Amino acid sequence: MIENFLYAGAELDSASSNLLKKYHIDGWRFYGHHMTIHFGAITLPQYIEDWLLKNEGKQFPLTIIAIGKSEKACAVQVEIDDIPCSNNLRHITVSVAPNGKPVDSNNIIDWHNIQPFTVLTTIKIYKKQ
Repeated sequence: MIENFLYAGAELDSASSNLLKKYHIDGWRFYGHHMTIHFGAITLPQYIEDWLLKNEGKQFPLTIIAIGKSEKACAVQVEIDDIPCSNNLRHITVSVAPNGKPVDSNNIIDWHNIQPFTVLTTIKIYKKQ
């Protein structure tokens, strides 16, 4: 069991995060730093925990295939089968409206395909302090 688990993600390197800035919406808060694998320890599925323990610190490329926007969030859709994810749609939150939260990107339904490109990530486990 991962002690004090808060969340796990595929964290973008700085060059990859900079690639997402072209999708940032002016006046919103920029995030663009990770794809959440799982948030919250209470329901951490065993298969995700096992995968995280085996792959923490390893690098994985992610292919960005679409952009999505709502009134509260903007995100890019990720296409990858090698990383488990508890979200229904694998994505990276790019920016959030002043009245929004990063979790709002889970509710985006308006997605548009873009020219695919690759970002580089490292698997990280974040723990409660």
